[in-house]
Amino acid sequence: AYEIHWTWVKFSKLVERSRLVKSSEIICRAWDEANNTQPRDLTWNLMGMGNNPQFRVKTSEVEFLGKRFVRCEHPTEPGTLKGGWMGHTAGEW
Repeated sequence: AYEIHWTWVKFSKLVERSRLVKSSEIICRAWDEANNTQPRDLTWNLMGMGNNPQFRVKTSEVEFLGKRFVRCEHPTEPGTLKGGWMGHTAGEW
């Protein structure tokens, strides 16, 4: 009806570990050819469906077996599993 089409596009970006360690989160935001972009925060419509906001992953440096790693925590866990940064920082997202 409106001739609007959406698709997912896979991409990758190499980032130095030292830059990840210094950051507290990684945000992924997309633009289209008309310079439209995703909203920063998740909102719900009347049918209870969320829009497609910028994707945010919290990062922290951790040590495991004597090695240092960057831990990436997603907003939620799949299905009914508990966890994710949205579960313990209500109002901060």
